[in-house]
Amino acid sequence: MNFPEIIQISEILSGKGVYLFVWYALSFTLLATVFNRSKLLKTFKKDTISVPVYFALFFTLLFFIPFIYLLIIKANTTDLFSLGLSPGKIRTGMTITIIGIPISILVAYSGIKQTKSFYPFSKSSLFNIKNFLFIEFLYLIFYYTAWEFTFRGFFQGFITSSLPTFNGIVIGITIQTIISVLYHLGHPDNEIFGALFGGIIFGSITYYTQSILYAVILHSILGISTDSIIYIQTKKQK
Repeated sequence: MNFPEIIQISEILSGKGVYLFVWYALSFTLLATVFNRSKLLKTFKKDTISVPVYFALFFTLLFFIPFIYLLIIKANTTDLFSLGLSPGKIRTGMTITIIGIPISILVAYSGIKQTKSFYPFSKSSLFNIKNFLFIEFLYLIFYYTAWEFTFRGFFQGFITSSLPTFNGIVIGITIQTIISVLYHLGHPDNEIFGALFGGIIFGSITYYTQSILYAVILHSILGISTDSIIYIQTKKQK
């Protein structure tokens, strides 16, 4: 990376995106402390309540408020498109999605022995199909949308759109991958390693399709498949 590129990155971090970087720092702190799942469970007693509340908070802090900031305060739709909030390259995205769906399900199945002790977030939903479907729906709409917007859209998109060189692309994907891996600390080991490869793969998909949509689909299929496999295994054991 040469000196002009370092200057450009410093301008990105000190310009229009600085307030959102501060907001995300605060949001991740709140989600890791005051609003973490274990504390919410102590407050609401049932994980069929605490988990949806967690998803709603996750969505509000990491997607809704930044989206409103960009849409109304900044009033610049170019920012939104550069952060992946468009269908992007539909043909490329759909091709990747069709190929990626069976791979995501296979990856979920292959790692189920390690992940079944951690997932789903709502363990009690495994014994009630309505609760399970409701929580998985929220998982898709609230959690994965906010996740992909934050990591592949915001952290990666701000850099790759402002510094559209090979180095800029690598830096953007690398930064969001590092943050994503750190957020997975405390998860099963195979998922932490998966976050490394997933960050690179989903980041590349987002960059080449110019949309977070396809990463949302594939990432959510991976997570929901994991929960569904555990649900099916739990049913068989009853």
